[in-house]
Amino acid sequence: MKLKINKTSIERDCLPPLQGEFNSRGKPVLQRLYMDLELRGFGLLVGRKKKSFIAQTDIQGRTTRVTIGQYGIWTVDQARKKAREILMQMANGENPNKMKQLQKSKGLTLGEAAELYLNSPKMLLERSPRTYQSYQQSLKTYLKDWMKKPLMEISRKMVREKHLKIGNECGHYAANRAMRAIRAFWNRAMKEYEYLPICPTINVDWFPEYRRQEPIPIEELPNWYQKVQALKNPIRRDHHLFVLFSGLRRNDAATMRWEHVKLDAGTLFRPNPKGGRKRAFTVPLSDFMIEILQRRKLENEMFIPVSPWVFPAASSSGHIVEPKEKTIKWSCHRLRDTYTTAANSAGLSLYDIETLTNHRPPKSSVTAGYINQGIEHLRDSQQKITNYLLNILKPKPILALHFDKYSTKTM
Repeated sequence: MKLKINKTSIERDCLPPLQGEFNSRGKPVLQRLYMDLELRGFGLLVGRKKKSFIAQTDIQGRTTRVTIGQYGIWTVDQARKKAREILMQMANGENPNKMKQLQKSKGLTLGEAAELYLNSPKMLLERSPRTYQSYQQSLKTYLKDWMKKPLMEISRKMVREKHLKIGNECGHYAANRAMRAIRAFWNRAMKEYEYLPICPTINVDWFPEYRRQEPIPIEELPNWYQKVQALKNPIRRDHHLFVLFSGLRRNDAATMRWEHVKLDAGTLFRPNPKGGRKRAFTVPLSDFMIEILQRRKLENEMFIPVSPWVFPAASSSGHIVEPKEKTIKWSCHRLRDTYTTAANSAGLSLYDIETLTNHRPPKSSVTAGYINQGIEHLRDSQQKITNYLLNILKPKPILALHFDKYSTKTM
């Protein structure tokens, strides 16, 4: 609708759309546009709650609209004057909206980009707490001096030099993690700020990373078992045993809660493993794993009845953290490697091993997509691994220990 825009016409004639009004395509009308008869391209956009002045014209064949300001804050004369300036810019091929976006992009700091990423649904719902903590650690430890630095001022050379500096002072893995954090923050910001350049981590020569895979040698397992049995703390002892027989990652086992253990069904649910909630999985329990959990439940209820954790401890989290034993050579993660090796030696298929360890099948494997491994099939596979390990360890019955003699505090 066209009319002469002034205070009188705005108050009298520029009416909002009616409640329940629909356009010709059946969509609800939320705003009504009134264009000025005197200054072509100057208009008023009227909604149900407010009225805003706009300038509108075509730039390279596309209609572009720029919001000037709200009626009541801007007078008609002020808005008309501003509209002339904007329309002149647009006549010269400039897009004020893009200029505004460019200015926002120039001012966006690394800290703001990090906040945008860390508060995104993908981060909060799909990534694990450990991933979140890793990004936070990189920010606080290695990128603290860049938090207030605009992304536009972070060059490829600066990123390369920062990577080398962190690598020389704190280690190659820490340097790579810090650069991955920058890349994640930057790429998320690019979705919202289209004028950001490509992420400067393209100039990083990544340090090589090697996955440590050091299973306990079969001939050493009985010796390892004897050292575990000699531990005074029964919670730490059972944690080591459960990690070996389940193949769980150390943190997955440490954060087990009783609400996720179904002894009658013989299952354990892990709701938030490495990879986040989308990687949640159910672990079938073998007879020996159930025996460990039954012992923990009985003894926990006797001495630590209020704890929801399967492996409680006097730590800030309330559960066991990282049980590093001075008397045991191998770490908990080496037990996961040992479990995988045992699974292979017990004759399990690659697909069963991948599922039990919650790994993704190879990307090139089309066959994996057609295989449906039921819980009972996986339980049989789990039992085969347990039988293989028990045959090597030949464990003796474990007598219940008295908790009042031992501290549950982790080292």
